[in-house]
Amino acid sequence: MKQFNLKKNIFIFLITISSLHAEDYFDINFNVVSLFTFEHFFSTEVSYVVDKHNIEIGIPIVYENFIHKRYENSQYNYEQTHLNVDLHINYFFTNSFKNRVFFGIFSRYTYTKGKLENDFRLLKEDKFGMGVQIGIKKMLDESFYLKFSLSLGRYFGANAKFNDNSNLLVSNEKIFFDFELLKLGIIF
Repeated sequence: MKQFNLKKNIFIFLITISSLHAEDYFDINFNVVSLFTFEHFFSTEVSYVVDKHNIEIGIPIVYENFIHKRYENSQYNYEQTHLNVDLHINYFFTNSFKNRVFFGIFSRYTYTKGKLENDFRLLKEDKFGMGVQIGIKKMLDESFYLKFSLSLGRYFGANAKFNDNSNLLVSNEKIFFDFELLKLGIIF
């Protein structure tokens, strides 16, 4: 098995960042639907696109906080929190600026806090996972775009299962599937 060489990978990262070109750009996007429909859910992503090599490096963040009320003013009410922070590396198959189809790999750090199934104790858990992604960036004009994608991945290590009726929008299973329906982005 090949060993991870931290110094080499940091060097490659610094070379990539130092070779910024005029065609390269940063962008930020957010989930439009979550802003209007869910009270305690937020999803955004900051990306750097190396246009010369058709590569995008992105850091998506998904945060959800939900208060589960069993009874009004009850000691059995509890809060559930879920935070995902990913590192995506996407490769664009098309050179067209208007429609950019991509395939990518990603790693995911997840923090969860909530009630276990059939138990009133609260659990806090940190998890790490990896996965693959496919999607499209559809340019609306030179500054704005829509992003759609499908992701499939797996967490490694222990995995607690929250209450079935938790109302969490993000999955806590070992294998996860994400569908980004409507992310609006801006290039700067």
